[in-house]
Amino acid sequence: MEGVKIKSRQREIAAQANSYNYTQNLDCFQFVAEQITKINYKLLELRDDLQSIQPQIEGSITLTFNNCGMGSHKLCGGCPHPVFKKWTKTKLKKTSTKKEGNVSIVKNPKHSLLKTGAFEDCYLESKSKIDEINKLVDERGRLLKLVGALKKSSKYTSAEASHSLPTINRDLREGEDKQRGIAKQSIEYNYELNLIIFQFITDHISSINSKLFDMREELRVIQPKLDGSISLLFNNCSKEDHKLCGGCPHPVFVKWVNPQLRKARSKIDWAPSISKNPKKDLKKTGVFEERYDESRLKIDEINSLISERSRILKLVGSLKKAVHYTSDLPDPSES
Repeated sequence: MEGVKIKSRQREIAAQANSYNYTQNLDCFQFVAEQITKINYKLLELRDDLQSIQPQIEGSITLTFNNCGMGSHKLCGGCPHPVFKKWTKTKLKKTSTKKEGNVSIVKNPKHSLLKTGAFEDCYLESKSKIDEINKLVDERGRLLKLVGALKKSSKYTSAEASHSLPTINRDLREGEDKQRGIAKQSIEYNYELNLIIFQFITDHISSINSKLFDMREELRVIQPKLDGSISLLFNNCSKEDHKLCGGCPHPVFVKWVNPQLRKARSKIDWAPSISKNPKKDLKKTGVFEERYDESRLKIDEINSLISERSRILKLVGSLKKAVHYTSDLPDPSES
């Protein structure tokens, strides 16, 4: 049935696609990490712009950046969190050492924006700037939500992170904007953390593919090489690397049939037909009876990995779409 030629070709096809998409995914994730960092730095610039537009008096709206904790190990994937706040005047006791003034979080900054008195001339410009900030915050939120889903789907834990990540130094240089300084450190920290996370996810996808390659061989060995045996094949979208999709190699269950048993004049010895329900198509009588349960368990194991692989690849596809990612990898045919 499956000769050495078919076996080696299948493994070669699968390995080729796995290697190509490993590089492809790393390239994509690097792009995503850079996009998130660019958005964060752009928000820092817009924070300064919004601050310079308005008079520094009670009622002005500002954009602040909050971290989840004091130390680097307490930062979440969304740090620093951009939050709109409104400055309000507070009456302090003479014995108080605190600065006069306080900020309160505002959920609708445009609604809280003052448009009379000293704020009248800058109202429209401030409103436009807030719209620009909100647009970036929404885009950032969508990306981070997908990254979070990928971490969860690939069973990533913070223990995988390297201890060489930069630390957050709260003792900044004299005269340096503390808000801005800590936010910049958090942005750099999470850029490095995202690269580690994405490397883990890429390795995880490749590991699933490798396990599937091995399980294909195990399933093949369990069953007799006769009409009706179930096998796992891997199909690529194209023979050319640059035309492979993110899901290549595609694992597909097939049932092997011998046309000569049905048509005496058939010139084909063996032919695979796609099996949508391999457990149902699995034979359990005759020579297949002895290892039927073992074959069934192996198919369950393979299906579990295929489902996990599909969930992760679906999220990777959504992430590519969200950042409008296109591959910059060279076309091998042009080299």
